[in-house]
Amino acid sequence: MPKEKKPLLSDKFLTELAEEINVQYGLDELLTQKDFDAEETHSKSSRKGDE
Repeated sequence: MPKEKKPLLSDKFLTELAEEINVQYGLDELLTQKDFDAEETHSKSSRKGDE
């Protein structure tokens, strides 16, 4: 066991992962999905009613 506790996911890893996702899916799609998930969490019933 290492003496120092290191975060499982370093900032550098998360940055590289985000960049990889941007390359694969595009930033616009990622942001749209994030916004949809947040909205769905706060108001699932109204979101279903709009469709």
